[in-house]
Amino acid sequence: MKYIQLQAITTRQGSEPVADLMAGMANFAGVSIYDPEDLKDVAKGPAKYDYADEKLTAALGSPVKVCGFFGPWSGRREEGAETVRAFDALAGVFKENAARVDGFDPGPLTASWELIDDADWADVWKKYYKPQKIGGIAVVPCWEDIGRYDKGKFIVLDPGAAFGTGEHETTRSCIRLMLLLRRAGRMTGKTFIDLGCGSGILGLTAALFGCGNVTMIDLDPVAVSAAGNNLKLNLQYYPDFDSRAEVIEGDLFEHADIKADVIAANISSDILIANAERIAAHLNAGGHLILSGIIHSRADEVFTTYSDLGFHFKKHIVKGEWNAALLSRG
Repeated sequence: MKYIQLQAITTRQGSEPVADLMAGMANFAGVSIYDPEDLKDVAKGPAKYDYADEKLTAALGSPVKVCGFFGPWSGRREEGAETVRAFDALAGVFKENAARVDGFDPGPLTASWELIDDADWADVWKKYYKPQKIGGIAVVPCWEDIGRYDKGKFIVLDPGAAFGTGEHETTRSCIRLMLLLRRAGRMTGKTFIDLGCGSGILGLTAALFGCGNVTMIDLDPVAVSAAGNNLKLNLQYYPDFDSRAEVIEGDLFEHADIKADVIAANISSDILIANAERIAAHLNAGGHLILSGIIHSRADEVFTTYSDLGFHFKKHIVKGEWNAALLSRG
């Protein structure tokens, strides 16, 4: 099976917004960011399992590249050019908006495409995706040696096609906010909903943090399959996850009986705003809400929406172009 790989040249500042542009395109199946500076940063870090291969850094070159995967390919040669044109249209609007922000440079955003086999795609993930350390928790790809990690301080992930590998700042911010709740004793034994679960990284982390019941839910069958697979991968290390975590395909708002003490919603600003009351209805009294995936230009609108519903802000994290917040009500 073949996929279209769309590559765009950008900058470190522009990489995550560009990845989000691709994620909103038709037939989107996954995205990777290749930033040589990330590897250099990792090499300077204290984590014993982090490293950077100098040959790999040299091979990546100096520009930051965002590669989106689309498909499966229909067999029409012109589909690749159509994908580039669709991206160019979005990139044009993005560049106009970026020009209004002082000091923000998205780079040239030049795009190209090629066909890639799904087997080659898997090799791309394995070549560039490395263990991520977030607040003392390691997110480890399933092909790495697990023996070097202490039990209770890692989860295993097969990135696959689903969003959520621990690399994106929106995901990392969510985990940092979850750590705050854990330290306050508000995770152990609690119920947790991972809304728009993607790879299941937040739900699996919640189970690792001791939540008594974890529901990972997504409308995308690819995400549901990936999250279910990742849950199975972790059962060999944490067999009790089997009785505490589940993955559901569908719309949370059609499951009135599913409520939680903590809800993590790492989704788009539009969805957070449009569904604020319905999200709040699934939160238990005295519960906590983690919101992420909020770009700067929408932050005030999102936060005002939830303030008007009676939520109080406990913690606000800003990383790059992204905002995340921990809220409570009651």
